[in-house]
Amino acid sequence: MKTIYDKSRQNGGSFSSKIYFGDFYGDTNGDLRVKLYEYTIGKQQLIPLLEDAQNPMVYNEEIASFRKNSEGKFKDIVSVDNNLILKNTKHLKQITANGNGFFCIENNSTNDKTKITTFQITDMLKNKPVLSTDSSIANLDSNSRFVTWRNYYEEKPYMYDTDKEQLLLFSDIPAGINNFFFSGKLGLLMNTTADGSKSRVFMFVP
Repeated sequence: MKTIYDKSRQNGGSFSSKIYFGDFYGDTNGDLRVKLYEYTIGKQQLIPLLEDAQNPMVYNEEIASFRKNSEGKFKDIVSVDNNLILKNTKHLKQITANGNGFFCIENNSTNDKTKITTFQITDMLKNKPVLSTDSSIANLDSNSRFVTWRNYYEEKPYMYDTDKEQLLLFSDIPAGINNFFFSGKLGLLMNTTADGSKSRVFMFVP
């Protein structure tokens, strides 16, 4: 189950906080199904939105999710209004979205001799690589402008600016294991040594 929390949608002229999530269940035939729900916090109202839809994302101020393609696989990214946004063919590890597009982590290649895997962050709408690294990465996330990830080997922190389409390096921060968190336009970076002996927290406004 993946849950997103959306405060951007308006209801009756005022902001209405909503949660979107997919719920898996077994149907009467014993098949595994999934249904997409919308929950309005202020009204405590739960609404079933779509059958066979999962992994909700906010793209261009609308809710999109994975839907089944012609082969019955959860590949296509479709809006709740049933508009096809992207016919996905990639084998994704993780995905995130903002107003500028969809971004994913995928295993780009594995060296047969060294067994080292190259990970790639890809701009899916433009089908172009944003970052390629031999360092294991995960926790792909974004706010309205920046895409971030967690690295598992000590290195300088980076994030990707989807407006300017360039990587941003935090050059004054020491190498470490880096985790990013956003609340609106405010950013938080947790920078930890590989052995966990020292952690530093930095607050920034992009």
